[in-house]
Amino acid sequence: MGVRSIVGINVMRIAVSMCMAMTLLMSIILIVSMAVFIFVIMLVVMATLMPMVIVMFVSMILLMIMGVSVPVSLLTFVLMVMVVMRDHRDFLDIPVRMHDP
Repeated sequence: MGVRSIVGINVMRIAVSMCMAMTLLMSIILIVSMAVFIFVIMLVVMATLMPMVIVMFVSMILLMIMGVSVPVSLLTFVLMVMVVMRDHRDFLDIPVRMHDP
């Protein structure tokens, strides 16, 4: 009986520490992906489409190297692509608006 309660306490302690570690890991992943996301948006403002594709692949590889799971890196990649496409549509519309009287 006593041994079982000690094992239960240890299992609970391990579970709590794993939950804390996972929460910490997810917050780090979130911070990193947000930083990369902001960096990419800044680059979108500065760059054209082709360098952006290279930058997106490099950042996705970096995210995967830093230990981010593949779905998260793919999700950030998809979000980057969506942002790039939306921003570039806006860029294509800007000269038309400028030429309008």
